[in-house]
Amino acid sequence: MKMKARETFNTWSHAFGAIASLYFCYLFLTTAIDQSAPGLLALMVYGFSSFALFCSSAFYHGFNGSKGQIKRLRMIDHMMIYVVIAGGYTPVATLILPDEIGSFVLYSVWLIAGLGVLKKSVWMNAPSWFSTLLYVLMGWLSLLIFPIIWRETIPLFSYGIISGGLFYTVGALVYVLKKPNIWPNTVGFHGLWHIFVLAGALTHLVSHLYYFCNF
Repeated sequence: MKMKARETFNTWSHAFGAIASLYFCYLFLTTAIDQSAPGLLALMVYGFSSFALFCSSAFYHGFNGSKGQIKRLRMIDHMMIYVVIAGGYTPVATLILPDEIGSFVLYSVWLIAGLGVLKKSVWMNAPSWFSTLLYVLMGWLSLLIFPIIWRETIPLFSYGIISGGLFYTVGALVYVLKKPNIWPNTVGFHGLWHIFVLAGALTHLVSHLYYFCNF
């Protein structure tokens, strides 16, 4: 497979995200306040789901092969969005929410993620607005548990969760509307979408690091 020059920005922006996610995995593992197996596992699931998202995106945008190969890479790229959303809920459900509520949230979001992955495998060509709406709704379901997050954590963590969600949402609007299409030959609307995804992910990762770790 060959590098596609027109995808250079999209490739390297999310390759950076993949490297950053691995670094956060290391920080979670070595500085987590809760060193129990469930606590570490929850943080590592989140960290590695972020890595999987950015890695699959970088591969999809960075390499060119047969139509079949590109289609499979695109499918995996889109599937990983469901996975990273569920991954983001995992530390909150495991370490913040009361046991019964946390278990319900954890099982529910991973069930939704599994159904989303299945949907992508059988309906890859769904309208982009429909798939994007599902991603956004899945993320903002967190508003149902936000009062508990606010009560049980610190304001800075809560603000970080909301801010990251807003980055993702604005990026989703750019992706669906295909505007603004800045520097179309280098960045374009899709590259801008990548920037917002990167900003949202890093905001959430930093928030988790600040609250859950001795850092």
